[in-house]
Amino acid sequence: LLKIRNRTWHIQGTCAPVGDGLRESLDWLSKIVKVKKQSRMESVASAFAAGKVAAGSAVASAVSAGSTAIVSGARSVVAPSEDKQSADKSVGRGSEGMEALMLSWLEDVDDEEATLQQFIDGKLKQWGHKNRLLVSWLLVRRNGRKEAIRLLFDGARGILGDSFHETTLYFWVHMVHYASELTTNPLGSFKGFLLLNPQLVNSDLLLEYYTQEAIWQNPDAQAQVVMPDKKPLPSLLGGAAVSAKNGTSDQPPEVVHELCDEEFLELFSQRKPPSWGHETKLRAIWLLLRLEGRRQGGTSRVFKKLQQAEAGMHHITESYFWIQMVSYGGASMGDTAECFAEFIRHDSCKQLLDPGLILKHYSDGGLAEGVAEFRLPDIKPMPNVVAK
Repeated sequence: LLKIRNRTWHIQGTCAPVGDGLRESLDWLSKIVKVKKQSRMESVASAFAAGKVAAGSAVASAVSAGSTAIVSGARSVVAPSEDKQSADKSVGRGSEGMEALMLSWLEDVDDEEATLQQFIDGKLKQWGHKNRLLVSWLLVRRNGRKEAIRLLFDGARGILGDSFHETTLYFWVHMVHYASELTTNPLGSFKGFLLLNPQLVNSDLLLEYYTQEAIWQNPDAQAQVVMPDKKPLPSLLGGAAVSAKNGTSDQPPEVVHELCDEEFLELFSQRKPPSWGHETKLRAIWLLLRLEGRRQGGTSRVFKKLQQAEAGMHHITESYFWIQMVSYGGASMGDTAECFAEFIRHDSCKQLLDPGLILKHYSDGGLAEGVAEFRLPDIKPMPNVVAK
């Protein structure tokens, strides 16, 4: 680092889960952005219009500074999206284009409150990716996820009319909520949120979860929320999604349910759950087992309903494994739970929130062979529900 003289760098110890050092890091980065803005405003503006930004931009400086949270996101994302709602098509592809886009957003002095009010009043003239993230962040922060989704959908329908796309907007509000819960934002601002979650600047992130056919060529995706066909949406309640705000990385996350079990099962059966991830699958399995049982063909009916809901993401061996583990957990606690929240909080069942539990029983190769047909565990047997 001592040999690097053409870039400003700074080393700051940080701990993202508890927020140590983040305020100092972001304060330093904010100062650097202001300096760069004053000294290079004209060159950055012309480069941004051409889709090019020099490697010495503020974000590139953050890379040199070792700002891990920004580096991992900014360097991993690809070009800005060319989707129907994007207003950022002029930015060049690749990391330089993303750096230019991030820098332009950080330098903007837009009135966030005015933007939100214009959205609520139906008078927002530009509905690009930045405003989509900003409005989602503001509404989630102030109203919580459930009310934010209602307000966001109502407002976007009024602004976009026939161009409103339900699945796309749901994806982004979900990702904003997910990122907000898993990162501590010491600045408490939208710019601070972006600095901690630079991957969201890339509107092509959507295509890491959906194919073009599923999101743009499927009429159902515009009229209602459809689940991803490439990989599930990240879940706040999975084993890796531990709350960063309470710093208890060795404890299972708190389970919060907005819907009662009956409402959830109805939406799951319609392939429209409020979110999709490991905890969603566990909840569906527990409810289906209560409804169908395991005897007299009950397991087969549970399998069929899971397959219908998961479609192309259905994995036969994984599904059987989690059916077995949920059954074992229920037997361990005497099947006394009245609702899923009570079941999953029980000491015998908390381990089920860890999606990596299956890797204690199956190798990667065993799971790869078990997609279309059931395979027995190749590391250690599953627990015996009958013996329990």
